Amino acid sequence: MSQQANLVLLLKQKGTGKTMSKSLSIAQCDELSTYLSDPECFIATKTTILMAFLMLDHTNDEASWFAKLQSTYKNLIPKECFFLFDSTIQTPSPILQTCIYKLTRHQSLSHDELEPALSACLEIATPTYMIAAFLEGLRLKEESEEENAFFLTYLWQHAKHTTLEIPLLIDLATAYDGFNRHPNLLLALATLLASIGFPSIIHGCKDVSPKFGITLHKLLLEAKKDPLKSTDSISQCLQDRSIAWGYCDQSLSFSALYALRECRSEMVKRPVLATVEKFLQPFLSCHQNFLVTGYTHPAYRSKTSLLLDRLSHCDGYTFVRGVEGSPFAPLDRRCPIIANISSDVYEGFSSPEDFGFTKCDDFSPDTGITTAQSLSVTLTALKDSRSLAAQWVIYNALMIVNSLKLTDSIDTTKQQLIESIDSGLALSHWNRY
Repeated sequence: MSQQANLVLLLKQKGTGKTMSKSLSIAQCDELSTYLSDPECFIATKTTILMAFLMLDHTNDEASWFAKLQSTYKNLIPKECFFLFDSTIQTPSPILQTCIYKLTRHQSLSHDELEPALSACLEIATPTYMIAAFLEGLRLKEESEEENAFFLTYLWQHAKHTTLEIPLLIDLATAYDGFNRHPNLLLALATLLASIGFPSIIHGCKDVSPKFGITLHKLLLEAKKDPLKSTDSISQCLQDRSIAWGYCDQSLSFSALYALRECRSEMVKRPVLATVEKFLQPFLSCHQNFLVTGYTHPAYRSKTSLLLDRLSHCDGYTFVRGVEGSPFAPLDRRCPIIANISSDVYEGFSSPEDFGFTKCDDFSPDTGITTAQSLSVTLTALKDSRSLAAQWVIYNALMIVNSLKLTDSIDTTKQQLIESIDSGLALSHWNRY
């Protein structure tokens, strides 16, 4: 294992957050000293773990090690990291430097500080290690409601949006780092929804930290489809009733944010960018826009509602505690669901039994699942309505259209979904893309 990989393991242990981090032993602290001075280890990763030591509580052993580091840092860490211990040092980004110091004191940032700081993060000339320290500081402090809202509003305003003359659009907003324990069936879900008259858009990128999982981009490549279709081409697909779904890559909709993938990889930690990038709506309907998303940890339940309530181009949303934090509800248990349609809010639970399906745990977690296997399950779902995969996708489609109040009859819609698969209609929508 490389020195960088070993450093990442220590960062995952210590730098996760104030409630989830685990302390390092004396031996691990000594190891860390070695990695901090190793030129083969990324400076951004070093800066990130140093931020963790500056901001998180220490055991006695850690405190002793860190006190020694602070007195001898010039001999142990790269000069780029010196600014963390000496505020008189000038860095390439004074605004980020000022914000980082404030974050280490666990102080929230104002809009006047956030705007130039986020602008600096999106500039190609800004050093990766400065951006990593800034984003890690925000996460370890815990972003305030105002900070999260600013990130969403700022990034939404700077992202590209294509508006189409279609009756409605469902945005399946999933985390960009993919799945790594279950089949990713969101392509099947988008296709099936499209086949019964609900145009659907999905978006992401090929891979991103921290999971580097099975993404929609990778699935499209596996299926010999183009994940980098142009905006015009995606627009044509969404407007074509015989297709009516599309995938937009972040490299096309927000190239400056896409360019931070390397920084996010080196800092390891999931930053606020991962929280809001899936809500940036690269495509919009002139008439009605609905967003479907998911969350993992209970703390993100209220955070998600607060963020989605700020989207001006959203006529309704629904989100669940889905599989691996996705919008895809599990088949083996009920899950929390929150829906808001024109300020009519519903909070409760969704279960396969609500739509005539039996709970099933046949899709148990599999850390060895491959992209090819995930695609195979996707195609099965679109070909055989009696398959477990199809039942899982149909259940999710019904849950979505019901919670968004897009159907007057669950039974009629369920029959439409089954017939779409059995007739080959759903598969034709897939093949035409």
